[in-house]
Amino acid sequence: MKSALRFISAPIFIWSFRLAYFDNKVAFFALL
Repeated sequence: MKSALRFISAPIFIWSFRLAYFDNKVAFFALL
């Protein structure tokens, strides 16, 4: 059960990190 939860939560964490990074990059270019 824990391994399945970890297997599911890992991609969600990675995608949320990527989305946050992408949003920061867009905001940075919008400020230029």
